Amino acid sequence: MANPMYGQNKADSAIHHGRRQVVVTNVDRTLLAAETGATVLVQAAAVSVTLPAAKAGLSFKIVLGVETTAGADLLAASGDCFFGIVSLYGSDTADKQAFNSK
Repeated sequence: MANPMYGQNKADSAIHHGRRQVVVTNVDRTLLAAETGATVLVQAAAVSVTLPAAKAGLSFKIVLGVETTAGADLLAASGDCFFGIVSLYGSDTADKQAFNSK
């Protein structure tokens, strides 16, 4: 049973305060289903992040913390498809105008 959003925690003594897990990597990394909801901070230019096997409700936020001039990959497990939204924030123009792609 999940902790209630109010009052005393009746299921256990954990208090989460709305915090999310942050995964920081500078090497190739395969995410675990148990890490769902995590923000993944990629701190290297050429890293592959592999999603866990598809399952309803899994959610990850991937943040590129460095310029990926050498390329970064977001991979789905073999036979799985990626469903969701990919938002790109950055600039490839001389005047540094931001773009957003969904």
